Amino acid sequence: MKELLTAGLGTFARFTQFNGRSRRTELIGLWAILMLANLPVLLFAGAAAPLWIWFGLNILGTIPAPALFVRRAHDVGWSGWWLLPLIPIAVANLWDRVQWLRQPYDMSVGLPWWVDLAIAPILLALMVLLLWDDDPDTNRFGPNPRAIG
Repeated sequence: MKELLTAGLGTFARFTQFNGRSRRTELIGLWAILMLANLPVLLFAGAAAPLWIWFGLNILGTIPAPALFVRRAHDVGWSGWWLLPLIPIAVANLWDRVQWLRQPYDMSVGLPWWVDLAIAPILLALMVLLLWDDDPDTNRFGPNPRAIG
């Protein structure tokens, strides 16, 4: 568990580094840190927590995500440019969240259902790519991080 949290915290230190490769441990570690950060808010405040706390924690978690996603694509052997189409999806998701913050209990606010349905296969493909097994040898993006550390 300590290795997982250390790898997750390391993603915050490397949030501007888009070159090289990253292990799946960093991705899962970042997810674990975000879950642990949300746990006290969920346990002690629950639904009564101010929405800006939830929004702030989620924004904090998205800071290292782009660089980590590119390094994970490099670890599989793909160029990070393949992730470029995700930018409109991220912007649409952010817009949806901001609209929800403005009117939190109005279910008519947000993206139409068919947009969410169209985005779902793309997000599933991203999850598969991010969790895919790494290239065991040195590839054009650098040596295997498992062999190094």
